[in-house]
Amino acid sequence: MLLLGLILQYPPSPSWESQAGNYSTGLGVWDVDGDGYLDVVVSNGNDMATQRVELYGGTSGLPFTSPSWSSSVSMYHGHLALGDVDGDGDMDLAVAGFSGYYAGWNRQVNTLYVNTGTGFSPTPAWVSDSGRCFGVATGDVNGDGLADFLFSCGNDYSSDPERARLYVSDGNTLVGPVWETKDSVYSLGAKFFDVDKDGDLDLFLGLSPGRHRLYLNLGGHLDTLPVWESDSVGFANRIAVGDINGDGWEDVVVANTFQFSPSNSRFEVYLNTGGGLETSPSWVSYDPGDYHSAVALADVDGDGDNDLVGGGWWDPLMLFENLGGVLARSPVWTWQPPSQYDLVSEHIVLTDVDGSSTSTRVDTFYLVNPEHVVKLSNFPVVRVLSVSLDGRNVPYVLLYESGYLSVPRDSVGTSSTLIVRYSYARTPDLVVSNWENGRGNFIFLNTVGISVRERPVYLHGGRVYDVSGRRVERVKRGVYFVEEGGKVVRRIILR
Repeated sequence: MLLLGLILQYPPSPSWESQAGNYSTGLGVWDVDGDGYLDVVVSNGNDMATQRVELYGGTSGLPFTSPSWSSSVSMYHGHLALGDVDGDGDMDLAVAGFSGYYAGWNRQVNTLYVNTGTGFSPTPAWVSDSGRCFGVATGDVNGDGLADFLFSCGNDYSSDPERARLYVSDGNTLVGPVWETKDSVYSLGAKFFDVDKDGDLDLFLGLSPGRHRLYLNLGGHLDTLPVWESDSVGFANRIAVGDINGDGWEDVVVANTFQFSPSNSRFEVYLNTGGGLETSPSWVSYDPGDYHSAVALADVDGDGDNDLVGGGWWDPLMLFENLGGVLARSPVWTWQPPSQYDLVSEHIVLTDVDGSSTSTRVDTFYLVNPEHVVKLSNFPVVRVLSVSLDGRNVPYVLLYESGYLSVPRDSVGTSSTLIVRYSYARTPDLVVSNWENGRGNFIFLNTVGISVRERPVYLHGGRVYDVSGRRVERVKRGVYFVEEGGKVVRRIILR
């Protein structure tokens, strides 16, 4: 008797690769120029060289392999974030300025490139004071419906801790910082999300190294002290948020590199316990790889739950399947180039690059002031078609990777109706930025293919068991579920 498992996965080789030559770090995928096709935006340089920010556009399907836009400024660029700063309906670009290994770990500036409606201007419209900032996250902290940006700063390589700092939109550009951590820290990444479902965006700050932190949003201002810290010290590079166990609360996944002690490197899942995070992770994966650096969440296989896609430095890309609210311990798909040194993953974006799995949806929300942030029913978001609050068009901030959308709090009344029409990726493709300058950045199109793995099963006392002795419970004709610890861990078909 054979046990046949249905497994959805990415192809065995990239569907697209950009030109080589850059130390690519930050990554964003959006229709920047409004031509109906997604563009790939990459910030380059990292700590290795002064390089430009580039955009790979296209006219159909996959983008061109050479950039169609580049910034006029070359820097040691860290990561990037997209958000509408001026409320005109298109995405502007914020880029973190890090520090250079070959330049004595010198300070850089953070930059903002404004979208003119047909693309970014080559010259920054705003530059910050100097610092060593590697990460940047989009949010709407003060609730005005305009994008704010939190920069994660500090360089552990050079023993230069700095405060993470928040810059907010004044309707045209960025001002601030209006908020900083009270202490100087080492931080490479952060994420905004609504941890307590009170209708505003809270801040998860990953420390590198340090205990990760959660700052609550209190009436449009971030709290001065963290409400939560992780029990153990981490080394966060990238962070993702999404509901993993299906309880309706947003969980947090952290990719910890631990570059100075790779045996500690791991992916961690901090489950949301009904408005707060558990202090010790419920799910941890140390393998495969030594330097876990990038992570993303989305429903890759279209079965209704969020799968985890991760990557590392000189490590494979990997897909951990969500099996009824529990992430598998081992990846169901991995990829690494022939030479492992040709892939150093920095950021992963899941979206529908070629338009093959995009669907349109309309979500209706009923808000009461001060609620102004909603979580869309489906993500990642590919395009926002309209946002209507009580029949009026209003500015909004979209976090397209996680599906959060914020409208002006002052426009929300005692009983307001928000209608959002948008497109999302049913089975998203995988885009990854690659720090290794000998290869380019990669796209893997989601083939939604089915591969069959044969696993023997046996009968005993009229019941079905797999080879490890776990009971297979029959729930309806021909379809079975393997359970472990009272939770479903694999869907199978018995023939």
